[in-house]
Amino acid sequence: MGSLTLPEPVRIVAAANPPSSAADGWHLSPPLANRFVHLRWTHDSRTVARGLAGTWPAVSIPRVDPAKVSGAVARARGAISGFLTARPGLVHHLPADAEGRGGAWPSPRTWEMALRLLAVGYATEASGEASGEALAAALVGAVGDGAGIELVAYLDQLDLPDPDRVLADPGAFALPTRGDRQLAFLTAVVAAVQGDLTRRRWEAGWAVLAKAVEAGVPDVAARAATDLAALRDTDWPVPSGIDGFLDLLKLSGALG
Repeated sequence: MGSLTLPEPVRIVAAANPPSSAADGWHLSPPLANRFVHLRWTHDSRTVARGLAGTWPAVSIPRVDPAKVSGAVARARGAISGFLTARPGLVHHLPADAEGRGGAWPSPRTWEMALRLLAVGYATEASGEASGEALAAALVGAVGDGAGIELVAYLDQLDLPDPDRVLADPGAFALPTRGDRQLAFLTAVVAAVQGDLTRRRWEAGWAVLAKAVEAGVPDVAARAATDLAALRDTDWPVPSGIDGFLDLLKLSGALG
């Protein structure tokens, strides 16, 4: 705020009527609108009636499980990266109409918002239909109706395993058969290794990526392999799981 840096926990919340029902209302400018998650609020008549009678519903606030944060962030990175790889046209799409530009729309900024929201959803202990609806509303509120609905449908079919559990026992892991799930999961594995980088986890990452070579789809893991190689400590030996990617990594210079 000017020269004052606000503390990290500070969040800004704004409320407004739709421009069509507000006195002298106007649409937000696109740069301002793109910095908010837009949630449409509608009243439930039964809830209002009970509340005015003195019985407002209790609201349960989901709590983030610290033990799940690392894996949740990695899963979210893999999911969002996989989706945008499949739908590159949605990385940045400014709506043509004033109403659309004044609401939620996809940009690198709002995709990062969506990634954070998704990670929180993965890391909370909450479950059930209501929690799923709340997460879907938040994701749509970040990137807009079109991109958000596509993303939610994609996530419903994705069902990524926890990358930290796979890194703990890569031999017990079976690579998904669908190409989009393969890409999303391998991206999540590299993100998990980066989040807690040790030699054991780095080598386990190569054991996971090697399964793409065994399955005959090394091209799906090419980007993940390059990113994983870049995390190598120069004192670490080259693991056997890297063999299927040697030509690619030599061309990219990732092996040094």
